[in-house]
Amino acid sequence: MVKRMDIIRVLLKIIMWFLIAGFGCNFIMQTISYSFYKNAKKMTDISCMPQFIRYNGALTGYGNNLDSKNSSKVILFFGGSNYIAYNSVGKYSSGFDYPFISADYYGTQDSEGKMN
Repeated sequence: MVKRMDIIRVLLKIIMWFLIAGFGCNFIMQTISYSFYKNAKKMTDISCMPQFIRYNGALTGYGNNLDSKNSSKVILFFGGSNYIAYNSVGKYSSGFDYPFISADYYGTQDSEGKMN
């Protein structure tokens, strides 16, 4: 009976340390990922002037060709790392005749809240 309890105790310790390591790694990766978006700067070599959009009380972004006559389609662009909404729209939207929209993730740039 004692050996069985020792085995269970060791298994529970392994599971506990595995969970602690997993949550710790998740926190570190989230912090690193968040810093890429939070510290990104607006590019100066853009091909068009993005229009600021406030989607709701907390979420903001940029768009181009918003009043396009050819609005049967909309391009939603989800950038990454250095491609915040302003940079994404400024770099890529001029190649399309459709409305081109990109949002900043919560907690980055002008968007309020917290990224999750």
